[in-house]
Amino acid sequence: MYIRIFVYHKTRKIMKTLIKTHINKSGQTVNILPLPKEVFTSVVKGKNFMTPNVTGYYDIKDGAAEISYGKGIFTDTIYGVTVVRNGAHDCDLSKMCDTLSETFDYVESLIK
Repeated sequence: MYIRIFVYHKTRKIMKTLIKTHINKSGQTVNILPLPKEVFTSVVKGKNFMTPNVTGYYDIKDGAAEISYGKGIFTDTIYGVTVVRNGAHDCDLSKMCDTLSETFDYVESLIK
């Protein structure tokens, strides 16, 4: 059984997570694949000091991404996308964004 959860951004929907589950002999639903949060927090510990407020975790190709926000130095709010790929923090793909729309566009590009 697959459970799909979608987040709508503008007029497009992006997949927030895909969870593969099965029912065990006791009748409990069990996750087979790790959730994006589990993938992310197994590599990155703690909070980002610039963007400490987590919005969500997203499945991306070969890993997971965290969207977070915080108070900027020159702007009211800044957004961060922190990326974990292939079991490691990918600093080159992690990015700071000025708007939530820009943040979702970037995460959507990582999903493809």
